[in-house]
Amino acid sequence: MARLGPVLAFSALFIACGSSSSGGARNEAPPPATSAPAPPSAEAPASCPPTGESGASGVVACGRPRGGGDVAISIHNQSGQDLRIRRGMFLEHFDGERWIAMEGLGPLWVRVGCAPRDGVLFWGGGETECVDLAAGAVLEPPPWMGMVGDVQCACEHCSPAPQGRYRFVVRGCDQQEYRGPSFELPAH
Repeated sequence: MARLGPVLAFSALFIACGSSSSGGARNEAPPPATSAPAPPSAEAPASCPPTGESGASGVVACGRPRGGGDVAISIHNQSGQDLRIRRGMFLEHFDGERWIAMEGLGPLWVRVGCAPRDGVLFWGGGETECVDLAAGAVLEPPPWMGMVGDVQCACEHCSPAPQGRYRFVVRGCDQQEYRGPSFELPAH
């Protein structure tokens, strides 16, 4: 399956977060597909996207913890048709009995890189913008930094998220919700 989106390497301090992309388009189109394999640190785990699980035939948002506390994100379109998803993603935490929405999080967006638009990293209304996701495509937005507060691209007001089970939720522009498989966030 082709990989779309640049594979980004973030420093442990998350100081330099940027891209050659201008980030100026309202409906950000994914970059052209490449046939080169992604480095091992950016590939989804063997269980992601899951097969044979309920809901695995649509959009699957996978998380894979990496060193330094961040979690790689990959969004897989397994629907067989082109889709449009909202830029704003959600994160849920398993509290031991049920899945609950994480509170205290800054924006977590489906985006190509961390380049600001008009000097702003997360612009007003950006979370409701639609992003094209072609059939069979995989988008790899910048990772969740494993934090609460600021959670993606920059960490000005943030602290480590609690250790535990999490999953990403992506919403289609038609309001359909797609919940990804769970992953374990280790202690920082």
